[in-house]
Amino acid sequence: MNAKRKKGCHLKAVKKDLIEDLVVRHTMELVFDDEVIDRLTGRLVELQGEEPYDIKLLDRELSETNKSISNMLSAIEQGIVTKATKQRLEALEARQEELEVALARAKLESQVLSTDEIRFFLNRFRDTDVSNKNERQRLIDAFVNAVFVFTDKIVLTFNFRDGTRTVSLNDVDGSDLEGPTPP
Repeated sequence: MNAKRKKGCHLKAVKKDLIEDLVVRHTMELVFDDEVIDRLTGRLVELQGEEPYDIKLLDRELSETNKSISNMLSAIEQGIVTKATKQRLEALEARQEELEVALARAKLESQVLSTDEIRFFLNRFRDTDVSNKNERQRLIDAFVNAVFVFTDKIVLTFNFRDGTRTVSLNDVDGSDLEGPTPP
């Protein structure tokens, strides 16, 4: 839109289909690269070994709630009993139950997959029908982080470390950036 309003970008428009075909072609090359699949599988197995962040947060909040309950019980034992003390204790106990349920749910949902299961999942992308729009979208959603178009190149950034490819526009068949504009 900025190009149309003569603000900022001065580049010619590039057809979406051209870029999408390029992205899908290079993504499929990655999917068929056994070394990339092995690296992704290894990293995903490593990441599963780490405790998920939401479980860490729930654990921390539960321990803080338990500490607060303990403090309230200490106050009651010392003879500090008021309506507010009782209400606060009931609220803390209700929160404790909610957190325990949420923590149990989060632990159930964070299922650990085996190396073979992860490799099987990634290898299923090799059967992607690139002519099917939904399957193309699924492939791009799974692997592509960003696409940057420059005057002389296109940079593809994938969803894994060192997952960047630069493609010269000279290598792109049918690029309309260098040819005359259509009438």
